[in-house]
Amino acid sequence: SVNESNNGASRSSSQSTIHPLLGSVVSCDESSWVFESRLPGPGAQFLLDHRVGNTILFPGSAFVELAMAAASHVFPDAETSQLQVRQLELHRALPLHAERSTCVQLIVSRPTPGRMTFELFSLGDDNTNSAKVLHSTGEVEVVPPEKVESKSANEVTLWESGQSVRTDDLYKKFASRGLRYGPEFQAVQRVQLHDSQVDCQAALPESLCADADRYHFHPVLLDACFQGLGPLLEHQVSNVSYLPVHIDRVQLLGRVTDRLQSRIELREENGSTAPSISADVSVFCPDGGLVAKIDGLRLQPLSSMGSLSANIPSGPKASQVDVKFRENLEAAANEEKPVMVTGFLQRQVMQVLRRQEDEIPAPDQNLFQLGIDSLLSMELVEDINQGLGIRIPPETLLLYPAIDQLSAELLKYVEAEKKANEPGQIKQGEDESSHPWLASFQPRPDADLR
Repeated sequence: SVNESNNGASRSSSQSTIHPLLGSVVSCDESSWVFESRLPGPGAQFLLDHRVGNTILFPGSAFVELAMAAASHVFPDAETSQLQVRQLELHRALPLHAERSTCVQLIVSRPTPGRMTFELFSLGDDNTNSAKVLHSTGEVEVVPPEKVESKSANEVTLWESGQSVRTDDLYKKFASRGLRYGPEFQAVQRVQLHDSQVDCQAALPESLCADADRYHFHPVLLDACFQGLGPLLEHQVSNVSYLPVHIDRVQLLGRVTDRLQSRIELREENGSTAPSISADVSVFCPDGGLVAKIDGLRLQPLSSMGSLSANIPSGPKASQVDVKFRENLEAAANEEKPVMVTGFLQRQVMQVLRRQEDEIPAPDQNLFQLGIDSLLSMELVEDINQGLGIRIPPETLLLYPAIDQLSAELLKYVEAEKKANEPGQIKQGEDESSHPWLASFQPRPDADLR
């Protein structure tokens, strides 16, 4: 059995950093721990290179690393191969900022010996619970040594005949869809596509190698495995972008170094109209030995979040276009229009969040930090579209998460709608390429893809 550290006196709170993402222990007792960090910290600046549109997002791969790091602290006598992350749910995107750090807490409970559960929260700018947002949950189980899967199991032959994909084309394609991977998240070196699987080779950027030993599975390398799904999803399903939302199980069977190979296989239950895609990932060291398995990786297409709309909470909605507001907006001076659209959006956000009239959100506030999750974002998008008589996709909120940013984008849609209705113009739906959101995803020749 695993000898767990359960002496409260020996686990007194410590402010020393035990992991670049996990931070330090700020409180603990016999069966619970609270880890706290500020991200991106000095040892995790690579997180700034993971962006969706203009938003820096904490990558799904980093949630896995946080869970493994916490489990290693809670179960110090267990081998890494005994720790299995299970039922990892990503409930809400965690936006980060280049100009300031975000306080993050991982709260761990150990309900039974050999098992822990965890919840990841971000705190508001005042570091209090008043703006506490839940982003992820899951559990870690300590598996007895005799039940740990053999490293030699599931041996496969990599790099059999298939279609090669140029990595520079891969990252250009990602960027054209709003997935903006900076240099430190461009770890994929080789991709070979098969019918329902893909082989991927990745190497940690040289700038990150010095700190590689501080991680169980560096988020950049695990994210590279997820990135390898890109050409496979395009070939199998549709021309959209996907983000991870759930993982059934993660197990590390050996030491993951700064280089790896992976075999990614789509699960058979995936259909051409599936709202999400599931896959399994086997990770190998350069000499071919199995070092990790990720089972039941589920990804959600950004453009198909509408499949969740049936679960949107009921509430007051705009039943038709606010004709009077549109008329006033079109008649207003150009310098007045941004203020008017910002006011409109503030009212819609208050309605979706069921806020009182005196709780007006500031123009620079982030929608996700205000409490807009995937379901509420669908409600907000529907209200915006109905109120303004435009058509924005759900992804717009990820690309422009602050109220003032989104307001500026909404004004572009309003102007595009007005022009589309002028005599002699092609209507929306007849030529989708004229849609302003689609145009924003086409990289300029001189675009900086960082």
